[in-house]
Amino acid sequence: MYWCGEMRGKKAWLRILEAFIAILLVSGVLIVVYSRVIQKPGKEDIYNLETSILEEIAENSSLRDEVLKEMPEISKINDFVQKRIPPGFSFRVKICDVEVICQLDDYLGEEGKEIYSDERMISSVLERYQPKILKIFMWEA
Repeated sequence: MYWCGEMRGKKAWLRILEAFIAILLVSGVLIVVYSRVIQKPGKEDIYNLETSILEEIAENSSLRDEVLKEMPEISKINDFVQKRIPPGFSFRVKICDVEVICQLDDYLGEEGKEIYSDERMISSVLERYQPKILKIFMWEA
């Protein structure tokens, strides 16, 4: 009789151990799946981001001066933008004259992906008036 009760206790502990291991496996799978799901920014988020980046460039005197130069050093502006875009996105920055249509010359993304763009006119510094259009193109990489 004593032996039979001892077996029931072992079976109960084994069932508890099995349930615990099953819970660990299921929760582990859920954690892995959840961590791989990366919430992508929506269209409005991208447009708001582009607008805020252009606004920051317009307010930053050294970057604004760089845009207005005759031969701008685009790498400074690219570095500034690169720090602000979300991972998984590529971009191009283009500086154009006001009279010219500012368009993307080369697209390095996948066919069929959406391209988001926004532009801002950078107009002047105290020494000269030569307005330029600064345009950002962004797409999912």
